[in-house]
Formats: sequence, structure tokens, C-alpha cells
Amino acid sequence: MKLSAIPFIMCAAFMVLSACTREDYRSSLVGTWEWTGDSCDTGGNCKKEIITDDGNRETFTADGLYLSRHARIGYVVAGSEIRLATDTDSFNTVYGEILSIKNGIMVLKKDSGTRRYSRVGGTK
Repeated sequence: MKLSAIPFIMCAAFMVLSACTREDYRSSLVGTWEWTGDSCDTGGNCKKEIITDDGNRETFTADGLYLSRHARIGYVVAGSEIRLATDTDSFNTVYGEILSIKNGIMVLKKDSGTRRYSRVGGTK
């Protein structure tokens, strides 16, 4: 009986530790972001700098609303993914995967590549 309990305890400990190390980006995502770089590496170093204007800004509200020049829809954060609501109000459309948010800089992996965003109004 003791031998069968050891693997169970080890599996349970692994699951708890892996859940604790997973980054939760929900609160750090809230705010307005402007697109500042394209073709970036995971550290936010980009091959192409983007000249910002109000059209490059995207806002994520605390109550789950995504706002841009072209959209005003709901969003959720599932792990590191940002999921947008579709017309049927389900959150199946993956907008992108957050690679990091540090010091007012977000690195986001999208279908078209990896982008860098800067928080409007400084770090949070």
C-alpha cells in the first residue's frame, strides 16, 4: 500500500508545482497598449520598429472588453492565450499568445509572427 501511494504523491506534487509556475496575465494585461515592433524575438528585440499612432492602440478592460479601431468585443485570458469572442459569443478565436509582460512591454505571438507592444501611460 505504501509503495502505491508514493507515485500518487509525486504526481500530485508535480501538478501543484506546475500550476504555481504558470504565469497569469489577466491583471497585467488590463490597460491600453500600442504596437511598437514586428518580427521580434521572445525578448522583445524586433527587426522592424513600428511608428505608433492612435490606430495602433488596443485596450483590454478589467471587465473583459477588447477595444481597437476596428473592434469592440469580449475577451478572456486562458493561460497565456488571449481569446476573443466570436459572433456566437464563445471565446474560441485565439488572438495571440502572451510570451511576456515586463516593465510596460508585452511580447505577443500572433499568426503573423511575434509583436512587441508598449503600455500607454507607462508601466503598471
